[in-house]
Amino acid sequence: MHFAVIYTMRYSLFDITVKRREGETEPEFRERGGRFASAVGVIANLLLAGAKIASGVISGSVAIAGDAVNNLSDILSYVISYISFRVSARPADREHPYGHARFEYVASLFVAFILIVVTYRLGASSVSRIGSDEKLVYPAVVIVFLAASVLVKLWLFVFYRRLAKRFDSTVLRASSADCIADVLSTSMILVSIAISELFGVNTDGWMGLFVAAFILYSAYKIIREAMDRILGTPESTAEKEAVSEIAASFPNVKGVHDILIHSYGTGMRFCSLHVEVGGISDIHTGHEIADGIERAVKDKLGLECTVHIDPIELDSVEYETARKAVEEVCGRIGADLSIHDLRLVRANGKSTVVFDIAAPYETKMSDSEIRDAFSGMLKGFPESYDSVINVDRQ
Repeated sequence: MHFAVIYTMRYSLFDITVKRREGETEPEFRERGGRFASAVGVIANLLLAGAKIASGVISGSVAIAGDAVNNLSDILSYVISYISFRVSARPADREHPYGHARFEYVASLFVAFILIVVTYRLGASSVSRIGSDEKLVYPAVVIVFLAASVLVKLWLFVFYRRLAKRFDSTVLRASSADCIADVLSTSMILVSIAISELFGVNTDGWMGLFVAAFILYSAYKIIREAMDRILGTPESTAEKEAVSEIAASFPNVKGVHDILIHSYGTGMRFCSLHVEVGGISDIHTGHEIADGIERAVKDKLGLECTVHIDPIELDSVEYETARKAVEEVCGRIGADLSIHDLRLVRANGKSTVVFDIAAPYETKMSDSEIRDAFSGMLKGFPESYDSVINVDRQ
């Protein structure tokens, strides 16, 4: 019953208050939704902190007091979240030509730092209470406050998770993770109270330490995600395939490779790719193909795109012979290698084969070992190819 109420409430609150207005841009909608979510978090945690402070004073429990402090730290986290959405929505300027969206990742690190400080203080207090024989009293009102806290945090968890998915927000994901950690920690306090009442054993210190561990784990996850976003994460396979399909749909495009997608935050994402084009005889035609692909990727996927044209030879026996030779060598070496950007450079009666090798990061062979292996084997063919080889790690 309680879960049904929570499920219904999360939809009614979101749909009523965070609807996209007519003419509102995505960044504007995102900022308004983020500010609203932050305000909800501040109000909810003010109420929870007040209830838990009262419960901690009544019972004398360090675990409940620590849970109250955690709610107070959450308020500061939501204030930081509010600020981050305001700053992230600022347009690009001379000092920050790629916008301010990555400020959200920095704000996530501030939230994690607050959680680490809370963990330290709560852990120190909990250790001092381990082994205490003090009999704690838990009136019914304390139990009610804690149970209500669990329900409110469950609702906030599903609410923030939905908003985080809608806005692709690391700050809101951090908030949802913090909420579920709060649910678990408060639930463990309730378990501690049950043990104390049933068996007369004071587990308050241990439960406080357990709560501290949950908070620390939440901080770790927030830091890891924020750092991944700042350092850069791999492109999604589905998005790379979508870019490849768009490019391959254009006339004369025979291959697509070296697709790179990088982000400066939500709404500021860039893509670059190489396309192999055959059957064209002038630079203007190649330019038109590149422009068309760039517009299509922008319109369909929202990515600012740059296309590099790699011309390939068609109906050339010499080129096909060289290509088959390189592919044969690639098959001998293996290691999940692939070839692209292959071309012939002819001078003084000698043909030099120039190409790139795509090698997974996990390939144990070094770049120089890969180049030496290819160069040596290509010398063994009747044409005795010279080679210029570039290794791309992917």
